[in-house]
Amino acid sequence: MNATAPASRTRSVISLLIFGFLGLQVIAVVNPFLSLYHESSEFLWPFVDYPMYSRAYDKDDPVTRYVLYGCVLDGSPVELTPKELGLGFWKFFRGPVHGVLSEHPNVEVLRRYARIYEQRHGVQLVGFRLENHPIVLSEHGPAVGTPSVLREIRWTEPSSSEAQ
Repeated sequence: MNATAPASRTRSVISLLIFGFLGLQVIAVVNPFLSLYHESSEFLWPFVDYPMYSRAYDKDDPVTRYVLYGCVLDGSPVELTPKELGLGFWKFFRGPVHGVLSEHPNVEVLRRYARIYEQRHGVQLVGFRLENHPIVLSEHGPAVGTPSVLREIRWTEPSSSEAQ
């Protein structure tokens, strides 16, 4: 009887750990819908809310592809990529892209991203423009859709002229 008690206890602990891990994964998946916490998905790493299967696409459905541009003082656009700002894909997407898409964009936060670009390239930015360059799924494979401007945000002066 003593030999089965430790085995039973070990099995219970392992079962609790498995249920705990499954619970954390469920929280990571439902968080975007319920807003259980406001941190980025790194908070629950390695349990992630990977959106790969969050939506099905049919033939001729456009798949959104965001392209972020910096607006230069002379009015010309310059494409901003995660590499240009020294960010990974998700930090870029959840940072400046979501910042521009936000219902109430925080211009001061967006200007910080502009300063990163300005320091690296010596080009002053006066705003951001976010475009959708969709990919359309057709029976012959993916095709480029018609680009559209989603939002443009400008500030009155170049951000690098501010005191840092």
